[in-house]
Amino acid sequence: MQNITTATTTTLIEKETQNGEVGKIRIMNNHSDDSQVSVWITDDTNDYYYIKNLVIPTAAGFVVDGVYFDADVYSLKIQTHSGTTDVMVELRYKE
Repeated sequence: MQNITTATTTTLIEKETQNGEVGKIRIMNNHSDDSQVSVWITDDTNDYYYIKNLVIPTAAGFVVDGVYFDADVYSLKIQTHSGTTDVMVELRYKE
């Protein structure tokens, strides 16, 4: 589980380092304000979004299901757009 507390882009899985069969990504907003997030894979030239600019209300969460990609080619990234945020991200790998 990873906690993100600033508006930033975070690499959740670096290409060529891990398994791309994540399965699910759980994103929870623990902040007192809404949080806006994007989740995508990139080959450093092209970006492919699972979600883009999704607003997650206070104390709510969102699950991205069916996250499978070639981790030899792509990295998995998340961006929080809000200036102050408190977002928890959990990767649930395929069993």
